[in-house]
Amino acid sequence: MTYRDLPPQPYSVAQAAHVLGISQDTIRARIKDGSLKGAFRAGRKLWRVPVASVDDYQARQSIAAP
Repeated sequence: MTYRDLPPQPYSVAQAAHVLGISQDTIRARIKDGSLKGAFRAGRKLWRVPVASVDDYQARQSIAAP
């Protein structure tokens, strides 16, 4: 197995917010309401969001936009 075969590392809240162009508080709200599926705690206060979940959320938002 090479490095390229490994799945992408999940985003931090800050990284997910940057990719989606929204605030970190909004990311936390989307985790809480279930819009960002698969998010998990990586410590007492740290959250990680799977790359695929961010991609899926972004695709759903672009479809919903007029």
